[in-house]
Amino acid sequence: MDGHLKKIFTTLIFIAFSVIHSVIVNEISIDSEFTEENITREYLLFESGRNYKEKELEHLITQTKQNLLDTKYYDYVVIKQEKISDKALRIKIKTTKRFQIQPGGGWLYLSAKYQNFAGKGIDIYLRAGTEQQFKISVPKIPESIFKLKFCVSHRFRSDKPEMITDKKINYRDLRVSFEPGININHHLSWSLGPVYYKYFTENKYLIFLPDCEYWFDEKISLRSTWKFSNRNMKETPSSGLYVFLDNEYFPSEKILSDKLDIRFYKPIYGKTYLLIRGFYYGVNSEAPYPVWQKTRSNNYARVNDTPDKVTDFKLLTIEFRYRFSEIYNAVYFEPHIFTDFAAMYLNPPNIKTENRKTERYGMGGGIKIHNSKLTSVDFNADVFYSCGKTGFLFRIGKNF
Repeated sequence: MDGHLKKIFTTLIFIAFSVIHSVIVNEISIDSEFTEENITREYLLFESGRNYKEKELEHLITQTKQNLLDTKYYDYVVIKQEKISDKALRIKIKTTKRFQIQPGGGWLYLSAKYQNFAGKGIDIYLRAGTEQQFKISVPKIPESIFKLKFCVSHRFRSDKPEMITDKKINYRDLRVSFEPGININHHLSWSLGPVYYKYFTENKYLIFLPDCEYWFDEKISLRSTWKFSNRNMKETPSSGLYVFLDNEYFPSEKILSDKLDIRFYKPIYGKTYLLIRGFYYGVNSEAPYPVWQKTRSNNYARVNDTPDKVTDFKLLTIEFRYRFSEIYNAVYFEPHIFTDFAAMYLNPPNIKTENRKTERYGMGGGIKIHNSKLTSVDFNADVFYSCGKTGFLFRIGKNF
């Protein structure tokens, strides 16, 4: 009797998993022809100024298929290529998905999808286990549903005495950040981070910067950030739209503001990329800026210790990058040159309104190493000069 009940119980479990597999996960049958119903992935690989040769296409298709199979996430992979133009290639991938729980480990994958008449929808994914999901790094299409970035950076800067205070300051900044998040759909990305742990000579604190980013296409996005911090809780609210610029322009981090960030990222020739980022901050609180006035000896003297009202801040960044890489190379080197143009408008209490402008120039480079699943480790170093200040920034980051 016990054996009979055990057999019935086992059968019911099998039927339940089969229903979940067919209804929620929407398993796709193996078919030699492609239709709209059985295409599960569609990628647009684009590289400006470059023609795809037949051998390159064969290598791309073979490597993509093998990477998918190596994840042990798919039972069967069929790939169909469609050449749109000399500069663009669309790859359609049809797969069947595994649904199993292996003793002592393994993974579980569930998905649910809602789509309205306009074709817009939200995909919800639940994933657990030790194996990583295969990713193709196209900005607009989030293959990695749950994202996590780990980064360690160290900054050293030496300021001239007349720029910040009457004594020379050697500025050191050690930062550890974790950036967990989720890609909601092909356009919208939400992140709980980066979560910073910053160490200064006198200050240790955590900063949470949940941000929401919407990509209009592969080139233009809009991003908003909300700040939570355990520092200066008595002086400022614990949350608010926040300006965070690594202390390069603001000597204090007690400024709350509305933030608008629009970026433009486009390949302009081969592997040369142009990045333009525009920021606008409408500051709605007072910052503890001392008022400085230039003396006859070309030094700066403090006029007033009362806070200045910062009413506006604008920043434009122009950056050129050149990437020595192919799609599936394990290592690439990416030097870059950047310049920032910033304008900060102050309204001091005792002197007339002045515009403080600063410019930053710098250059640097990075090396990225990734494995077949595109889990990467980044090494970057930048040297910059900003308004009489020189600095060096070194970053080590890992993308999961």
